[in-house]
Amino acid sequence: MPYRISAGFSKVAFVLILCCVFVGGAVGSVLLGYGYIGIKQPSQQVRLVADVCDKKIVDQYNAAFDDISKQPARLSQLEKTIVSRSGYRDDSTCLYILTQKSLVDGNTVIATSYLSSLKSNVDKGVYVNTNLRGVSSVEQLEISIKTYQTSTANPPKGEG
Repeated sequence: MPYRISAGFSKVAFVLILCCVFVGGAVGSVLLGYGYIGIKQPSQQVRLVADVCDKKIVDQYNAAFDDISKQPARLSQLEKTIVSRSGYRDDSTCLYILTQKSLVDGNTVIATSYLSSLKSNVDKGVYVNTNLRGVSSVEQLEISIKTYQTSTANPPKGEG
């Protein structure tokens, strides 16, 4: 009976360890947002991270609602910052903030324009950062604009 000393892992153990590392890496990438599991159209690209309106912009937007008396000035400054950056029309978070800013100003024409671009981005799989304070769906934004336009107490600005 021959006696063999094994100095390392067998091939089967090595393959199992390698598979576990690969599967663990794939699961980790999905959990961290680097990977995507789902069904999408071939023309869609999934982007869960904002390029232009990053965490700093989101924090400024959320802070604008802390003091209602300073809200219009803070949102105006935020609007200037966003539109000064290139590519803001490709970032759904920026478009959402600009749509809400236009609604605060009562300018439904510009709000509708931003909402149209936002819808287009969402259809392509580019979504709004859900860390925004009071974030609502595209449909809810559309209803808000229509309600504001039909309100007799607040005549819409930017029309005519």
